[in-house]
Amino acid sequence: MQWFNDFVGNAADLLIRPARAKYILDQLLGGKSGSFVMNRKRMKRLDFVLPNCQGHQIQASLYLQGERMEDAAGKNCVVYLHGNCGCRLD
Repeated sequence: MQWFNDFVGNAADLLIRPARAKYILDQLLGGKSGSFVMNRKRMKRLDFVLPNCQGHQIQASLYLQGERMEDAAGKNCVVYLHGNCGCRLD
C-alpha cells in the first residue's frame, strides 16, 4: 500500500508544484542583449530581481517600448504573472 501512497503523493506534487523550467537568457525575447523589434518598433527587455518576504529571489523582466527607460515614459504598461507551471519563456 505504501507504493500507492507514494504514487499519489508524487502525482500530486507534479500538479501542485511542477518542476521548474530550465532555460538560458538566449531563449528569452531579445536574447542576452534584450533588444528586439516588434511591429517595426525597437523594444528592450530589462531583467531584474525582486526579493519576496521569504527571502527568495524572484526573476523579473521589464519590456520597454524603445531602448531606454525614458523612451517608455507615458506609454502603456502590462504586468504579466505566470502561474505555478509557467516561466519567463511564456
